Amino acid sequence: MNTKALREAVAFASKITVAKSYRPILGCVKIGDEKIIADDLETTITVPVPGLSFPALYVNAEELKKALRVAGKDVVLKREEETLQVGSISLRTGKEEFTTPDFSRMEAVGDPLILPLLKPLLAPAKRAESLDRLSIATIFLDYRNGLAMSTDGARLHCLPLQKSDSEPIRLDYKIAALICGREEDAVVQAWKQTVGEVTDSWVKINLKDGTTVLHRSGEQKFPNYQLVLFTPARTDSSIRLHRAELTSALKAITIGKDASGCILKRTEAGEVVYEKTATELYTKGNLSGAVWNFPADANISFNAQYMLNIIEHMPTQDIVLWRNSEGSPYLITDGNGSCEAFYAVLSR
Repeated sequence: MNTKALREAVAFASKITVAKSYRPILGCVKIGDEKIIADDLETTITVPVPGLSFPALYVNAEELKKALRVAGKDVVLKREEETLQVGSISLRTGKEEFTTPDFSRMEAVGDPLILPLLKPLLAPAKRAESLDRLSIATIFLDYRNGLAMSTDGARLHCLPLQKSDSEPIRLDYKIAALICGREEDAVVQAWKQTVGEVTDSWVKINLKDGTTVLHRSGEQKFPNYQLVLFTPARTDSSIRLHRAELTSALKAITIGKDASGCILKRTEAGEVVYEKTATELYTKGNLSGAVWNFPADANISFNAQYMLNIIEHMPTQDIVLWRNSEGSPYLITDGNGSCEAFYAVLSR
């Protein structure tokens, strides 16, 4: 069979294997019966591989990848009694087996739904994970309100979803990052499994190539995002900025060790200027394309790197910052003032 296709299948499945574990089975993949399966007790990945017609067995994922790296364009796999022959290399098989979720005990919660593009939502979830805030290191899909979102506690990224009566779905950051770039035409569905008095929530994702990712979903509540969201129609405080001009300014601000603080304000002469709040490197400049509709003495402060992460995904030449009142979050929309895709950043 084609070595490249097999390498790609093993590489994707093995992203959840554990190289060093008290249970060697967690470092293995199950290969055979036309598929490759990996399981880490929380997530099961199944990749279809036509041509793997022999009865399934368990082999160490890292050893299998090494054997495939030295194989030619096509490789012959042959199952023997206690080994898997990969070309000229013989791999020992494992005795232990996965305990995969039993779908016969599961029931779907809502309809299969199209998975949104995940890349614009990854940055806050990644930061939440790096800060060990695992309860919010997720992508939250609120189909009833038509929002996909993520947060790190200081910023909230939101994208539109097609509304549905489906239960909300949580994707852990590691799962969202795993399938990012492969989510085109992917379908996601919530499931639940009840054993006695215990009910587990699961998320099943079907990718375009037939790969499935089954993940145990967390039960923690997502932060109450309704408290910080508002619509531009409810406020007159805003500032319109040229995206390219602001990007250039923020890149200048993020040079140096202290790269976080940024202030926008209007001078007595009516110019809109930006300043870096760090003491190490003082950066200041004009934003000639800005249209200021905040109070004249207002200072707009925010994290420069956060803002850069946000505006690189905005589709228009201009962006608009809105604010309800002093100290409230900033709502960032495209130049049309559309709330179909928006972001909220807490003021500093």
